[in-house]
Amino acid sequence: MLLRNLLLLSNLFTGMCISNRRVKDRFQYVFEEITEPFFTSQPQNKQAEVGKEVSFHCAVDNIGTSTLIWKKENRIISAGTTLIRKDRRFSLSGYNLTLHDVDERDKGEYVCEVETYTDPIRQTSFLDVLIPPTVVPHPEDGRYVVRKGSAITLECKAEGNPQPSITWTLKGKRTRGHEIPEIIEASSRLRGSSILLENLTRHHAGWYQCTADNGVGTPAFGRISITVLYTPELKMEKHLSADKYKIRMEIYCTVHAEPQAVVRWYKDSMLLDASENRRMESSKNRHKLMIKQLGVTDLGNYSCMAENSLGKERNYLQITGEPLQPVVMSREVSRHSEQYTLH
Repeated sequence: MLLRNLLLLSNLFTGMCISNRRVKDRFQYVFEEITEPFFTSQPQNKQAEVGKEVSFHCAVDNIGTSTLIWKKENRIISAGTTLIRKDRRFSLSGYNLTLHDVDERDKGEYVCEVETYTDPIRQTSFLDVLIPPTVVPHPEDGRYVVRKGSAITLECKAEGNPQPSITWTLKGKRTRGHEIPEIIEASSRLRGSSILLENLTRHHAGWYQCTADNGVGTPAFGRISITVLYTPELKMEKHLSADKYKIRMEIYCTVHAEPQAVVRWYKDSMLLDASENRRMESSKNRHKLMIKQLGVTDLGNYSCMAENSLGKERNYLQITGEPLQPVVMSREVSRHSEQYTLH
């Protein structure tokens, strides 16, 4: 009987040991599963301007004896707290990676990786490098010289990230007195890398500015100058003024031409020179012939002729002894009932 009881106790003890070991093994397996490393941070899409700095955050729980590695394009930057990449622009603060003095080559994926007992875990962030705009006019010297009536295409090539947009402005062009043909006005802003100008006139001449802007840094500017070559274009007008018994006459001739024109004055078929009673003046494109005291011998057909290497133009103005149309300056109704005074 005693032997039988001893055997029963031995079997019971053995069963309890086996059962406790299985429970212990089960809890050990669950504990190891729970303590695998895992990320508490989220992937980040970053943007940074050239020359600035950017930081990538990586937070890992239960890292244990594992090592956190930063990589870019499969090239290791750091392992744990040690920087591997020979680039002084990188620095570490804990598991966070900072890149200083960003340049265009730094664009791409930055991977935070931790080895585990199975496959490594990874968290990938992306850096987009913002680049201020640059612009280059075409042609590079920024100058066009064309004949009147021709067509040209103005072009500016812009680079940057994001891709810059381009606007065009005609600088310093007045619109009063004429219409800027079709495509350009002084206050207009056209969009696109190129603009087509057709049937050019002198009003198209001037500086065209292309502005490239992408919201990064300051806008970039390019300038293109257009010189339109054309034969002279004239406009004549006269002005008479009386001083006691003297009448002074001034004839104006406004000349537009490219290249600059040589201007000559004629009376009938005779080329005029300056004299005691006759004077000639020029200011930019406005030319004046002045007769100090108009007499009978000064009546006739006056002309202004302008000539450049492309051709010549001549306008005429007839000066007669006929009186001008009178202008009544008095009131329409007299103050008196029986008389009327003219002024």
